[in-house]
Amino acid sequence: MAPSFDVQRIMENKKIKIIYWMPLILIPVLVALDRCTKIWAETKLASVGDIHLIRGVLKLRYLENSGAAFGILKNNRILFLVFTVAVMALIACFYIKYAAAGTIRPMHAVLVSMILAGAVGNFWDRAVRGTVTDFIYVELIDFPVFNLADVYITGACFAAVLLILKTAHDEKNTV
Repeated sequence: MAPSFDVQRIMENKKIKIIYWMPLILIPVLVALDRCTKIWAETKLASVGDIHLIRGVLKLRYLENSGAAFGILKNNRILFLVFTVAVMALIACFYIKYAAAGTIRPMHAVLVSMILAGAVGNFWDRAVRGTVTDFIYVELIDFPVFNLADVYITGACFAAVLLILKTAHDEKNTV
């Protein structure tokens, strides 16, 4: 008797494996991009001053931030390092658990990768340099200076909220 093949089950397992490992590809790429932009800001932007990309709207401005978002809790390096490791470990544990159970979708993998890459990028700065390099300034609204790692974290959190709201809306309409 010939063995039977359940093609759908095999494809499901392939999807689970791809989603399970996706962050191992995305995170290093995103961290490398963050590091490259910060190294550029440290070596070039710091010496030339502000660069206007869109006058009155967006410029590049070098800043060393010893605090968290908006410069809060300045000079609490150890607190940030410990907190970052704890949050990254918690996110990784939940991701591994749900990916192994097959309940993670590709969008979840991308969002988790963005959050972890942002956390790693800013962790690296704090651990190695003592401060986080920021360089993107939205002059139009006088928004605090930020970096690519911050964009990853904020963008992923915003997208996660939208995903949760959409899921809740879809579930409400199917009941």
